[in-house]
Amino acid sequence: MMADLSMLCARHADTPGQAREWIREHFSGELNPEALQALMLIGSELITNAIVHTDDGAIDLCVAVQSRQVRIEVSDSEPDCEVAVIPMRDDWDVGGRGLRLVEAYSTRWGCTPDGDRKVIWAELDVSSRPSPPRRVHVEGSRRPLQR
Repeated sequence: MMADLSMLCARHADTPGQAREWIREHFSGELNPEALQALMLIGSELITNAIVHTDDGAIDLCVAVQSRQVRIEVSDSEPDCEVAVIPMRDDWDVGGRGLRLVEAYSTRWGCTPDGDRKVIWAELDVSSRPSPPRRVHVEGSRRPLQR
């Protein structure tokens, strides 16, 4: 294990950006640039979802890096693991892409109940070669997202 760090996140509009900077500061020497960018994107999307879709309670961010894999977890005060993917009405909708981006940029992701909380997690392959793009169909979009 190269790194295993956590951050307690505030419920504030600046928090996703602060989380991206925290990830950059702590993991830029451990990850290739593509994996670092994907990790920052996934982290900010998961934190944004926790802020928007829960009413109160602590939000925790944890990142664990091993030789070939990184796992990012965001836990929040909502115990329900029914993760909603909001259908977009058209290509210009502002919201509804967060978990689609998590899916596109991670190797796998999911939700684990943890007592009166839940943990949304994602894992990325961080081998020295970036993986080829993975296409994810976005309902309402004419083009698939590429990873």
